[in-house]
Amino acid sequence: MKFRHFALFLILATGLFSQPPAYGARDFTARAVLDTSSITTGEAVRLNITVEGPALAKEPVMEEIDGLQIDFLGRSSSTSYINGEYLASINYSYEISGLKPGSYTLGPFEMKIKNQKITANSVTLQVNAGVNQRKAAPTIPEDSSPLGDKLFLEMELGKTWLYLGEKTPLKVRLYFSEITINELNYPVIDQPEFVLDPMNKPSQRKVIINDRSYEMVEFSTNLTPVKSGNFSLGPALINIAVLIKRQTRDPFFSSFKKYPIELKSNGLNLNILPLPTTGKPAGFSGGIGRFQIQVTGQPTEVLQGEPVTLKLKVTGNGNLQTIGPPSLASNQGLKVYDPQKKSPGEGETGQIHFEQVVIPTDPQVNKIGPFSLAYFDPYQGKYVKTTTPAIPVKVKPNPNFKAALFSDTTKERESFGKDLVFIKEGPGKILRRQDQLIYQKSFWWLQLIPMLGLIIALFYRSYQRTLYSDSLRSRAIRASNRAAKALAKVKAGITSKPENTLDELHLLMREYLGEKYRLTTAGITGDVVQKIVVYGVKPEALREIREFFDQYDYYRFTGNKISPDEAGKLWERVDSIIKSLDQTDGYGEKRSKNAGEERAI
Repeated sequence: MKFRHFALFLILATGLFSQPPAYGARDFTARAVLDTSSITTGEAVRLNITVEGPALAKEPVMEEIDGLQIDFLGRSSSTSYINGEYLASINYSYEISGLKPGSYTLGPFEMKIKNQKITANSVTLQVNAGVNQRKAAPTIPEDSSPLGDKLFLEMELGKTWLYLGEKTPLKVRLYFSEITINELNYPVIDQPEFVLDPMNKPSQRKVIINDRSYEMVEFSTNLTPVKSGNFSLGPALINIAVLIKRQTRDPFFSSFKKYPIELKSNGLNLNILPLPTTGKPAGFSGGIGRFQIQVTGQPTEVLQGEPVTLKLKVTGNGNLQTIGPPSLASNQGLKVYDPQKKSPGEGETGQIHFEQVVIPTDPQVNKIGPFSLAYFDPYQGKYVKTTTPAIPVKVKPNPNFKAALFSDTTKERESFGKDLVFIKEGPGKILRRQDQLIYQKSFWWLQLIPMLGLIIALFYRSYQRTLYSDSLRSRAIRASNRAAKALAKVKAGITSKPENTLDELHLLMREYLGEKYRLTTAGITGDVVQKIVVYGVKPEALREIREFFDQYDYYRFTGNKISPDEAGKLWERVDSIIKSLDQTDGYGEKRSKNAGEERAI
């Protein structure tokens, strides 16, 4: 009995894990996005550069631009598994402040991933000339914010005079100055007279109000009235939490407390008019806005009785999600099926698609259409009908047309006893039970091979995840591996080209220290020892590092040429430095008396 249980376990394990997940070769994708493409001098906008792929990308090269101030805000990364493949995503955030008016192009941005170069798209930022008084603060109820003009909420609507069912943009803006917000929720507007689309992802930028700098978080959506009459919209409510500094006697450590706050915005008065009944066309399907239609059909040459697939697209501004499809003017000589609404593709906005099948039943048909769409234009205050031309088609006579459409299909005679259950006519080859493969010991020993392969694959995948992550241990391993390869390459050219050894070793040391200790490679000099001493580096190694950079500066600025013997000694010094730093305890982790507190934070 125990042997059977063990055999069953091995069969299940082999079936589940005989195909170990491989490290996927997913293409890298990089994109750069601005929160907004237009600001005023003195304002700021956030730039996000996101890279996705099977490894984390290094920080992009950011060039200085006259007229803009670029500040690095930080980075965030995440990892996931999709269909058994490891996927990493890293986002670099920058704050772009406009100093001078003009149009600026940032990028394209280059990043390094392993031995590859990835390029993100360029973005354009328009900086407009500012004025002293950017705007006046809106009138907010006195009890709406306990922090006064340091924190308030504003609601703005595209129009306050609307027709029933007309869609208009709604914006809710949160302003705060000299305050740290710890938690932020989406604003809430709960009124049965209106329907709101889902809120878009908020954008954030700096603005100037009454010569005071504010951070502004803007939420945007669309509002549609469902009742006619005079109504008050709002106030919008938003729940946030701010951090307030506590009074403490400790001069070194500050303490903060989180306070929840509910903010109220200003209210708005709306006048909602019903749709007029005069001039309402018979084919009106509820569209309110401004729309255009486009119709295509394939194939345009068919036999009588063959289908033609029509694709109808409606574009424009308005209630696209509730609008009906364009209508066919005449169905004479056609068998028309009801149109089907299609889901929009990824990234498609401001349009809706329908698909309709028609079958020409008369060979005299030479066109399908025209198509028309009746809607109400709220800007003109009247009903409008837009029409698209008919689609020319060529229908050939089909002698089998009637038989194809109306003939009865004959049932095939069913052969009982041979469809679902196979009746075995002979016993076949008979074996003793103990002679079957499943009862052989060698068969069960062979089942250990997939299990062993699974264990090896899991260890290898764990090593790959560790090697390509952004942890201190991984950075130290990558820096050591790259330095070892670079040292071997430099050593091969010491005798033939000693003049190149100095620059190659200098670049090697800067890249190694920058990778291992998270330093900017371009700014590394002999003073770097003051930054890395906190990582537990031995004094001998620190002295060797400083002497190496001093020796580089000597040859670099005096113009003296380095001999092959001196280049060899310099190579040995760099090799000794790297070996000493590779033995540093903690893979480059800081050693300080507050290490525990730093990790907790």
